Amino acid sequence: MSPKPEEVVFALLKSGESGDAATREAFHEHMAEDITWVQSGLPTCHGLDECLALWDKFSAVTGCVTWPVEITGWAVRDDTVFVERIDHILDEHGGTIFDVPIVGVFRLRDDKIVEWYEYLDPTPFAAAYASPTA
Repeated sequence: MSPKPEEVVFALLKSGESGDAATREAFHEHMAEDITWVQSGLPTCHGLDECLALWDKFSAVTGCVTWPVEITGWAVRDDTVFVERIDHILDEHGGTIFDVPIVGVFRLRDDKIVEWYEYLDPTPFAAAYASPTA
């Protein structure tokens, strides 16, 4: 039996609690190869490889080791999942780098995420994507 759309999304988001290897594994497991990941004010990723590269850059520049997610609300309609959440970006000692409220919209096809839209204030992320060292 196929998982419910929200189970796929929650599994991806839960991976942040366990660190980089779990996040990368979850990206492979739950994202389609042709995924589009759109984050307001930030680079759009087309394809799984671009998503992984953006994740690697973000982790390297910010020092993010884990990102536990606090889900504050969610809804499902057909193969679309809406999630209101707060991502807690933590360093290697469990210290908070920053917290960011996000509304995410996930569209699934064949039990994989094919579109991921995130609506957020990109200010905390801006340095990660602008840095020439990552």
